[in-house]
Amino acid sequence: MSTRPSLRVGIVGAGMAGLACAQALAQSGARVQLIDKGRGPGGRLATRRVPWAADPQVTLGIDHGAQIIYTQDAGFAAWLASGEQAGWSAPWTPRRAGAPAGGLHAAGWVGVPGMSALAQAMRRDLSVASGEPVVAIEPSADATWTLRDAEGSLYGPFDRVVVAVPPAQAAPLLAAHQPGWAQALAAVQMQPNWTLLGVADDDSHVTDWEVMEPTHGPIAWVARNHCKPGRVVPPGVATWVVQASTAWTEAHLGDSKEAVQSALVDALQALLPATLALRWHHLAVHRWLYAQAPAGTGSAVPDEACWFDAACGLGVCGDHVAGQGVEAAWLSGRAMARAIVLQP
Repeated sequence: MSTRPSLRVGIVGAGMAGLACAQALAQSGARVQLIDKGRGPGGRLATRRVPWAADPQVTLGIDHGAQIIYTQDAGFAAWLASGEQAGWSAPWTPRRAGAPAGGLHAAGWVGVPGMSALAQAMRRDLSVASGEPVVAIEPSADATWTLRDAEGSLYGPFDRVVVAVPPAQAAPLLAAHQPGWAQALAAVQMQPNWTLLGVADDDSHVTDWEVMEPTHGPIAWVARNHCKPGRVVPPGVATWVVQASTAWTEAHLGDSKEAVQSALVDALQALLPATLALRWHHLAVHRWLYAQAPAGTGSAVPDEACWFDAACGLGVCGDHVAGQGVEAAWLSGRAMARAIVLQP
């Protein structure tokens, strides 16, 4: 890719799609500014740092967002493989509960030492403003754009603006400028997810599986997080991640964190052998309102992984445009960068 160095691009959202777009544009010579409401980049590539009660100097990383990344695209697979050489990614083929002896889950990738490491590797040399959501995209008389956040801070001017946030957040930003896009985005119902994360005594003497995917009940995914490559925990410690099913999450979306935590702890215990009574040292839950794009999500225009209007300089990217999962978000962000760079 190549573009004139003076091209200024503002990107709303520093999840995988926004980061992939920013990284590609910066490599082309554009000046890029990412603005994200989170405390750090990554979005659903999230790792919670939990203090270890026995030693305040030790923190444990628990992935409470994306758990494992699968690849189909050769370019995306090559990017993850480059991370293995650099030390921020690793392949993982977890042992699956309920499979024949030695049965494995599908091969995938994880960040090292946590999933957030992928985002940290991407954001190097990029400008990221964090902490406040963008609430308005404002046009200027000279055909540029300015972004305004919830505190009134202004960013810009920009020649192009990319919106790379969940559709419910993107729609109001675009309503005044691209009403058709806004309407389409508002119709996308992202799937929510309640996630339980915890620290318990070591359990390896009881079970040797690393992931479980129950087919019924409140829970859709269980991972013994400490079994992922590159995770370091004190001796005798295990870390767990439990993700509720979409149906259960939707039915309990408004429940208190205390009620959800209790329900998921009980549901997990019911899945485990009677000889494994987990002794918890730390428990927490996180509610993702926009955890995953619904099945069948994709652009209304065939073979397009993003939306871009060259006439006004606005674009949209994300897994809700290109499909489901981390790979779809990466592909959408890269496609958005190409659309900007290759426009007349």
